Amino acid sequence: MTQRSQVSQHRDLKRHISIIGLRPDDEFQEIADLMRAGVKVKTHRRRLHRYSNTFTGRDAANWMIVNGFAEDLEGAEELGNNMIVRGFFSHVSGAYDFEGKPTRFYRWEEADEDTGSGDKYDARGSER
Repeated sequence: MTQRSQVSQHRDLKRHISIIGLRPDDEFQEIADLMRAGVKVKTHRRRLHRYSNTFTGRDAANWMIVNGFAEDLEGAEELGNNMIVRGFFSHVSGAYDFEGKPTRFYRWEEADEDTGSGDKYDARGSER
């Protein structure tokens, strides 16, 4: 395949993406940077577990809606799942997709690097 045809295919793909409403990766990065500044990260407790450096699905979904990145909860959950797939954040246990619930805790992927080797967290993502 020639370089010209690759460029043409890339342009066609970008046009298709914009038509079906998908965002380019650089836009996801911009959203993630804004979310990091706007969504409160703290230690959350649920049952007997503490989850450090986390934010709730509800807080993230509300932020997406208020800031115009999603029209409703369904759109926020779709955007959140796209961000998980792209590696911006994940559920503390890795077991759940993004849900806009107050009982779902998510952590920015860099959060574990900032706290050290990761040994501070058990297999469920709880702080030891």
